[in-house]
Amino acid sequence: MNIILESGGKQYWTKKGEILILPKLALDVGEKTKLKTIVTIEKDDFKSEENFVEVEILKHSKAKKVIIFKKKRRKGYERKQGFRAQQTHVLIL
Repeated sequence: MNIILESGGKQYWTKKGEILILPKLALDVGEKTKLKTIVTIEKDDFKSEENFVEVEILKHSKAKKVIIFKKKRRKGYERKQGFRAQQTHVLIL
């Protein structure tokens, strides 16, 4: 069973029982919720339009650091900044 769902402006292809990393959801660890932005469910050459998929929140974490470096040549201007995006690990039920 293949599921294509949308969260945080991105689409994710997944299966039932997989762990998926999404942009941070404002829910507590251990909560079960339904993501209502599902696009397609494929089951043995049969496509159905469902309205939700149930997920369980496993943990919240931060992504790898992204370095933002700005420089203007011959001017002596350099700026370095790091950024770590918040993310949520969910289990597809």
